[in-house]
Amino acid sequence: MSKKNILLIEDDRALRTLLEFVLSEDFNVISQENAISALAWLEKNTCPDLILTDLMMPEISGMEFTKTIRSSSLYRNIPIIILSGKENSDSRIRLLAIGADDFITKPFNPVEVVLRIKNIFKRTVA
Repeated sequence: MSKKNILLIEDDRALRTLLEFVLSEDFNVISQENAISALAWLEKNTCPDLILTDLMMPEISGMEFTKTIRSSSLYRNIPIIILSGKENSDSRIRLLAIGADDFITKPFNPVEVVLRIKNIFKRTVA
C-alpha cells in the first residue's frame, strides 16, 4: 500500500523539521513554511490526503487558510489538523465550526500527532 501524502504547513523551521522526520516514516510529507506557499503548491499539484497546519502564521493564519480550503470545491474534503501554541477553547470551537477535523496544542508528543492522523485515515477510507 502506498503512503498517504500530508501537506505540512509550519513556519517554525525546527518544528517543521521535527514533524517531517517523525511523519516521513509513515507518510509522504510535503512541507511549506506558510499558507501562501501552501496555496501556491496546491494550485500546481495533486491534492494531499491530509493537511497539518499551524494556526499562528504570518500573512494568512491557519484559521483563514482553513476557511479558504473549506470554501474550495477542489479541496473542501481534505482532512485538516490544526497545530497551535494557544490553549484556547474559543479558537478550537471556531476552527472546528469552520471545518477543521482536529486540533493539537503545542507542545505535543509527535507520536500522538501520527496516531491522530492515522485515526482520521481509518475513518476516511474510500
